[in-house]
Amino acid sequence: MALPDAWTERAYVEIERFEAGSATEISGAIDLGSLDIDQGDRDFDKVDLLNLGQIIKATPEDMTTISFDMYSTDFETDEDVGVFFLGGTTSPASTGGTLYAGTDRYKFRVAILFTNDPNVTAAGSSVNTGTATSYAARRLVFVDAYVTSWKTSYTDGIHKISVNFKLITRGKIAGDNGANIAVQRLSGDTTSTLAALGTYTGTGTTRF
Repeated sequence: MALPDAWTERAYVEIERFEAGSATEISGAIDLGSLDIDQGDRDFDKVDLLNLGQIIKATPEDMTTISFDMYSTDFETDEDVGVFFLGGTTSPASTGGTLYAGTDRYKFRVAILFTNDPNVTAAGSSVNTGTATSYAARRLVFVDAYVTSWKTSYTDGIHKISVNFKLITRGKIAGDNGANIAVQRLSGDTTSTLAALGTYTGTGTTRF
């Protein structure tokens, strides 16, 4: 089973928050038509020369933004979606209580998976594992992203959270180890497997 003509109907999004060498994950359902990835432009400018020639002057790559609407499924736990995104403290634990917004700015990993494998249930899961059928996949992974906007609404008659992430394309280190964006692909031409994502910890390519 090769790559489909287009990715439609189904996609998975997984959000992990990095803190003190560990990661916390939240469950949620993403509005199918709301996902938007605005990857930073690699623009350039021109320099006009006295001999009427021109040369290219590259512009540093711009920031990437990811936005979508989600419906939280974790309101009954101590990882309520508001505190998960904005930081804060909880009292008491998962049985309920008061949630206090904090001032911490956490880093997040956002993984978005498109696949025709019916056995997959999460964006970070492995694809085409233990089957004779060759399923395809495309996974976009954005690490060290920050939440810049988190808004709650009930205008559609349902509790909805609109969230916006922003990240730079790479950190202080150039090359693969400094990259904050990765694309993982499984062609579907063979029974090869797309490995599951590891826990969002560490530095360099281990963040993927």
